[in-house]
Amino acid sequence: RENSRRDHSRSLFDKVLPVTDPMPLLVSTPRPNVNATVLPMLAALGSANFRNKSSIETKLLSRIGRLAHLARAPFNITLFLDDDTIFCPPTSVEQHGALGELLRWSVGAQSSNRAAVDVRLVERHLWKQTNDKGYNGTHEFERQRLIAECLATALDASCQREACRTSKWTARSCVRCVVHCEDLVGNSLTGTICPPFSQKGTYRSQGSHLSLQGGAILIHNSVRAENFSNDWLHAYLRVWGASDWEEKLVTAGIGFGKDQGPLSPLVGLSCLKQMRARQTYFDGSSVNKGPIEPMALRRRVANALHSASGEPAWNIAPLYSGLNRRLEKAFYSPVTPRKNNRGGLAAAVPHVAAKAGDQVLQYHARTYIIHHHHAFDDFGGLPGIARACDRVNE
Repeated sequence: RENSRRDHSRSLFDKVLPVTDPMPLLVSTPRPNVNATVLPMLAALGSANFRNKSSIETKLLSRIGRLAHLARAPFNITLFLDDDTIFCPPTSVEQHGALGELLRWSVGAQSSNRAAVDVRLVERHLWKQTNDKGYNGTHEFERQRLIAECLATALDASCQREACRTSKWTARSCVRCVVHCEDLVGNSLTGTICPPFSQKGTYRSQGSHLSLQGGAILIHNSVRAENFSNDWLHAYLRVWGASDWEEKLVTAGIGFGKDQGPLSPLVGLSCLKQMRARQTYFDGSSVNKGPIEPMALRRRVANALHSASGEPAWNIAPLYSGLNRRLEKAFYSPVTPRKNNRGGLAAAVPHVAAKAGDQVLQYHARTYIIHHHHAFDDFGGLPGIARACDRVNE
């Protein structure tokens, strides 16, 4: 009993990063609207109830601290997760260590011919695959078909297709190939707002939005990632700390102070700048130097851009959707999941096959992390969570 008590007193984590205190940050960092608007607003909202748990002031300070926290990533590669996320365990020995490899290759640190990425987030329409979030099943099926085709034909010999096909490209040695093909396909999709993101649409103005989900944020620790954190924080204070905050409070209700809203136009504007830089590049004399591999072009464009402060711009790309996934009810309902006319789960992303000669290569988008509020209750405790992981990855 004594040993048990002593074990439980130890931390479950190797490193615990102290929470960023937002008030000193607000006071010490010069921002035009902080003293005039933000601090009085926080004082006024100290008694405003938020979900019968805390005040709206507490919510705002929590979000400010969270955004500032991104600039203090404790590792070279850090995956920030919401506290309502769940890890699905590997289902085979080959998958052990695959998550770490996926994160390492997502920042491009292991290859000189890939653009280093500072930040990655999952697109909102892939996080919750429903029409109200902009999800288009036909478009997603085509994207995955192209990824499967890339895996079948467009990779070098280091991606061992035979071995990877057996694991449906989920083994540790195969995930780098998936990251490569997802980015490659993302840069070639037509009708999208911001390659390599897959969200469809067109820019109507500089305020165009790119909808992302902040439950999982991959940060490659650098000055550029710090710039991203600071830009997001500035955008957050501009939106919610403006002089019309009382009107926004009435309009937004409990949604007042959300941090993902200000992120969408910020990323949209960054993508627009990159698109313009890309166009400028192709309009110049460099166009005669021959075709440029998309990731190399993105690296040149990113290096050419600078923020308003003169610091290097940040480079953002989509995060593998299996690192932040809200499951449809079919995956955790106690009843047998409904089948579609092809025999698969009606709400699931389809498994995709691409032909390579006489062989068929299957690609399955594995779910590593489930993001679901009240999952323990909705799924039916730990056994229900295990069943949901098995179903989504079967």
